[in-house]
Amino acid sequence: MIEALRDAFDVDHMVYHWVNTTGDQYGCGTYDPAWVQRYIAQDYLRIDPVILGCYQRFHPVDWKRLDWSGKPARRFLQDAIAHGIGN
Repeated sequence: MIEALRDAFDVDHMVYHWVNTTGDQYGCGTYDPAWVQRYIAQDYLRIDPVILGCYQRFHPVDWKRLDWSGKPARRFLQDAIAHGIGN
């Protein structure tokens, strides 16, 4: 299903991420499994500007308006780009 949405919007990747009322996190997406494992191993959930931005808003998030200025966020973005995720 998410692959069909990705294709319909003509984007490289799509992720749906949610947190339940007890704080458990779930998601599905189209990223390469190797990147998903790296993301988890590096604990990027704690510094990913997209995740942090979504905690601050209910509505869709424009990634360009998020704070990517901190060193951890910039390193995360460089790592993502190096793994073919794009900017």
